[in-house]
Amino acid sequence: MEVNDRPDNKELRNFGLTSAIIVVLLFGLGLPWLRGHGWPRWPWYLSGALGVAGLAAPAALGPVYRVWMKFGHIMGRVNSTIILTVVFFVVFTPVGLIMRILNRDILNRKFDKETDSYRVASQPSNTKKLERPF
Repeated sequence: MEVNDRPDNKELRNFGLTSAIIVVLLFGLGLPWLRGHGWPRWPWYLSGALGVAGLAAPAALGPVYRVWMKFGHIMGRVNSTIILTVVFFVVFTPVGLIMRILNRDILNRKFDKETDSYRVASQPSNTKKLERPF
């Protein structure tokens, strides 16, 4: 996925205002309250600058927007790779090992010389289910 190199003013305005709100809520209020520290001033200054730039001159946020979006795409790639790897090794690998130990074959993949076909005949559906499916 590529970063939009030419965002319009509406997109830049939304980026500035959204970023301002998130900076204030996260760094100005949320984290200091959770950690029991004093209330820092820098998040308020930064969000004020982002909000004013978003409202008055959204085009000035273009470079910030491009850098932030590139960073977001990189972090999305890294996070999805890490999360999918962890899920695979924590969930699917143990289940597969247990299935092998118990000699279970859910997909019925064993070769059988006696059988003519591996096709499983479908069951005719009940038409009553189709009248009121839920």
